[in-house]
Order: sequence, then structure tokens, then C-alpha cells
Amino acid sequence: QPTQFNYTATDVAVVLRASPTGGVFSGVGVSIRGDGEYQFDPAQAGVGSFPVSYTVTLANGCSTTIPRNFSLTTFIPVFQ
Repeated sequence: QPTQFNYTATDVAVVLRASPTGGVFSGVGVSIRGDGEYQFDPAQAGVGSFPVSYTVTLANGCSTTIPRNFSLTTFIPVFQ
């Protein structure tokens, strides 16, 4: 599982999914779509590095939070 995700500010929003299901995503650029799924939108987040967390209550009643880092640049350089 990667712990770092890299995007440019012009990338389209991506749906966030995790297992086990039923938890809540939070962080800069994270929102809930009309269908109830969470998404990360680079255009809303802006340039920088942002923690995005997923918090879920497990079957045993314990809560856990899984952090990931989302980094955004204004562009991805192309080297030829």
C-alpha cells in the first residue's frame, strides 16, 4: 500500500476507497460526492502536501485511523 500519492493541481478528482468499509475520510480537498462516496479533488486542495486520513470502527469496537499523504504540484516536469 502506498503512503504517498502525487497529483498535479489540474488532475481530476479521484474516488477514495478503503477496507474495511464504513469509515470516514478527512483532510484538505476531501469531500463527499452526491452518491455518498468520498473524493479527493486536487483543484480544491491546491498546491502543497496534505494529510488525508481514514477513520473506521472495527468489528471489535475499536477505532483506527490510517493516514496517507497527498502531494500536489503545479505541474509534472517532462524530461526528454
